Amino acid sequence: MTPTSKEQCDICRLPFGPTTRDQHNRCPFCGKSFLRVDAATRHTRTCRARGDQPLPPIAKRGRRTRACDACFRVKVSCDSKSPCGRCSARGLSCVYGRFCVDPSHRPGVPAVPVVPVVPAEDGSAGSSPAVSPPRESRSMVPFLLNCTDPSANSVNEILANEPEKDVETPTAWEVVPLTDSVLGAFTIDPRLLFAGFLNQNLEPPEYDNTLYDHYWSGAVPASLTLDDEFAARVQLLLSELLHFMDARPQLGSGNDRFLLQTFFASAGCQMFMSSFFRRRHYHSSLIHWPTLNPGKTALPLLLAMLLTGAAYSHWHEAKRDIGFSRRLHVLAEKYIFNKLKMCAATAVGSRSSQETLEILQAAYLVNYLNIGINDAAVRQRVMAKRHPMLVAFLRTLGFMADQQHELSTEADRFVYRESCIRLVTWTFLTDCLFTMFFNNPPAMTLSEVACRLPCSDELWDKENLSVSDIQGVNDGIPPDDFTLKNILSGLLAEDGRTNGTATAYQDLTVRHLHAAIFALQPVIVNCRAMPLPDTVAKALLRALDRWRSLWSSAIDRVPADQRPWLGLVRHAPEIAWLSRRILETGVTGQGADSIYLRRVTTYDLADFHQFIKRYGGTRAS
Repeated sequence: MTPTSKEQCDICRLPFGPTTRDQHNRCPFCGKSFLRVDAATRHTRTCRARGDQPLPPIAKRGRRTRACDACFRVKVSCDSKSPCGRCSARGLSCVYGRFCVDPSHRPGVPAVPVVPVVPAEDGSAGSSPAVSPPRESRSMVPFLLNCTDPSANSVNEILANEPEKDVETPTAWEVVPLTDSVLGAFTIDPRLLFAGFLNQNLEPPEYDNTLYDHYWSGAVPASLTLDDEFAARVQLLLSELLHFMDARPQLGSGNDRFLLQTFFASAGCQMFMSSFFRRRHYHSSLIHWPTLNPGKTALPLLLAMLLTGAAYSHWHEAKRDIGFSRRLHVLAEKYIFNKLKMCAATAVGSRSSQETLEILQAAYLVNYLNIGINDAAVRQRVMAKRHPMLVAFLRTLGFMADQQHELSTEADRFVYRESCIRLVTWTFLTDCLFTMFFNNPPAMTLSEVACRLPCSDELWDKENLSVSDIQGVNDGIPPDDFTLKNILSGLLAEDGRTNGTATAYQDLTVRHLHAAIFALQPVIVNCRAMPLPDTVAKALLRALDRWRSLWSSAIDRVPADQRPWLGLVRHAPEIAWLSRRILETGVTGQGADSIYLRRVTTYDLADFHQFIKRYGGTRAS
């Protein structure tokens, strides 16, 4: 039977393969299919099966010049008819094979085996498990390969494709009713809210029409409802930023004022806050969402949260003015650290306030946000100036010590103390990340992190904390004096863990072990940098073996349906594996030609990425 026009290629007149018509919506690395081209494009950039393979070429916008193959080869004008006038006059075969969308129709291309497409659970059109790289080529560190890829614009794009947290379980959250003022913002095309981010040709961005429905249909905290207090706070923040920009003309041009006002559109700000909340599990849970009131939050923290939410939302997909985006980050960074200096000058010698804590949280968030941007100048500014400044303020203001703030209720005191613990812990872990990824000298020491380990996320996310909840924080394991330093001491001990602490180690959670593997990085760097005896490297390798055993036990206790919400924590085994390879290549001298192992501080990830590709190792077949 002759195939119909829908079943054959309009160019070659050859029949399509069963799945060829969906090839442009399919990931070329893992075979997963999507209903939309833009969704497939986003997935392809962060696909774990990609490894070190290059991305497919990006198709250019606009109408394509259409010439037959013969005219194209000699670079002459073609009237695009079938056959064209030039080929007809010369008696040539006129074909348009370059425009065929089916790779199997091209000469010399082997046929691709057809595999059934099965429905995917994440709402995509389907996935094809059979289309995957050979087992021997699967890297042991696929996430690290992706996030260190120099061609990636930002690590935040990888994080933005992570699954969102299911927020419908807690009864305290409620569906946000859309008020008339909010609905009014959507009487026009929402793309116009970001008109300043269109490209110079005024072409509309690749826009997902379900984006706003997605954010408004789910459950969000009642505190994130766009009310007058929240809107007034946003306007106050915008006013301060405009005045800050006016006093520093180098931070922006006249057009940036309009773009800044566009960014702070009230409805967009609520979307950014909602995006940050839904993806709060990605990295560091610094914010206590049950008690957060955006209408009263310190302006620097509100700004940092909005920028983080924008990075984690699909806003970054718009073809916006990249220059303004970078200037906005610089403006926010300078504004936040200027506020921190002013606040620290008045807080020295007195007990730190909630406002001081929130500004320090803002400084941490903007630092971590900027370090994910693939820009050496931005990273150098963060690691050489902003991060040491944050660490210095934490020391000066006494946050390194266990904070006991005088507040009205036991629950408020617990939230304040836990917020300080999480801020200091994650600042230290970020410092360790800089050491491992960029060979940056440590700015903090393990002995400074004298606070206990953060409490469980279940307790941290609980809305109404009771006295029994707070008193029961330390009833389990680890105990109050079981610090990060104690965990590393046990991992590095020659005779292993004592009977008195064996149970404590066995009950460590995946988040505790994630912190422990990062805390080992400064020790590993010292082992590589100093002429220490071989016993030190052997102790570190033994510690990694113990860590792996503890991790296997800890991850087994996490229900399978909860593991997607572990965020970056679930990639801790990759850090452990790469730490082992760093030690082994250093001991054996195998990596003598690696630039990364020369311990020179760099502000891009090219050297680290090359080390991972060459020495990171692959799975055995």
